[in-house]
Amino acid sequence: MAMNILYTIFSLGIGGAEKLLVDIVNNWDKNSEDNIYVCIINNKIEKSLLDKIDDNINVIQLNRNEGDKNIKHLFQYMNIIRKYKIDVIHCQSNDTVRFSLFSKMLNPKIKIYYTVHDTNTFNKLKGIDIIVNNIICNNIIAISSSVYKEIVERKIDDKKVKIVYNGIDLSMYSTKKEIHESINIACVARIIPRKKGQDILINSIKEVKSKYPNVKCYLVGDTDNNTEKVSLKKLVDDNNLENQIVFTGNIDNIPRFLEKIDIIVMPSRYEGFGLALIEAMASKIPVIASDIDGPKEIIKDNQYGMLFKSEDSEELAKKIIYLIENKDEKKIENAYKYVANNYSIKRMVNRLAEIYNA
Repeated sequence: MAMNILYTIFSLGIGGAEKLLVDIVNNWDKNSEDNIYVCIINNKIEKSLLDKIDDNINVIQLNRNEGDKNIKHLFQYMNIIRKYKIDVIHCQSNDTVRFSLFSKMLNPKIKIYYTVHDTNTFNKLKGIDIIVNNIICNNIIAISSSVYKEIVERKIDDKKVKIVYNGIDLSMYSTKKEIHESINIACVARIIPRKKGQDILINSIKEVKSKYPNVKCYLVGDTDNNTEKVSLKKLVDDNNLENQIVFTGNIDNIPRFLEKIDIIVMPSRYEGFGLALIEAMASKIPVIASDIDGPKEIIKDNQYGMLFKSEDSEELAKKIIYLIENKDEKKIENAYKYVANNYSIKRMVNRLAEIYNA
């Protein structure tokens, strides 16, 4: 039976959840006859990402200023749900769950789903938000076991919580490599060192440089807090790494960028999943990540990559040097097959469709 499905997100900046949303709607089964809609509440929109949404997807922009308390946007949202006879609302944050509350009250038949995209998210919600989630959400979707654990620890019925792993469009990723003389390392993540740990990677590059002066480390991503970027650049200057560390800002075509990368590092202090890891594996690039819950769930016990003790830049440097000197083709191939079998966007979309239809 065809459904009218609304994906609701507050902003469409360059981030993992935003890019994933675009991949989901673009890869929805065209034979299903479902009608897919995207509602972007705030006016913070990255045009390059917006332009990637297929023309057959109905995108609605409310153009709300961030932090605006005017209730008109809520009524606009409710009118959209009524106008398009929405059957399913899939919320991408707790704020969008709140926005959907009154529509659920007016039409209890509407199904509401909420994806929790990271660790240290659900466990910070207020008690009233937990009550609302318990009442109005048909299912709460966790992107990993570690996120699932945080949700059920807040007294959400475990039968209501479903794990759906993030997926990527495998057809977008190439295993060919661009010829280059430098040793190219990259960290693909927003510049939020308190979470993403770019400072840990910079400190490790200082050690790697002493043995391999031709190392280049690309920090891919932007920031909402320029102070954090300034502090990282000071760390680079203080360690004389101006020729090694490159701040690229956002890169629109990550699959193409990966063609010149030798090693991907995820030095996060906390991480719900690790989309950059599976993108690298799909490109047959060896990966190193902190031994924290999200990345560990992907890499397993060093089976599909390497783990280092979180916060330990010296151990990270040793792992990087090891991968420079030792290329384990079998592990790289196994990681590639593992991602293809478990983390495709098609698999993810099919799982979501099963949940909606349950």
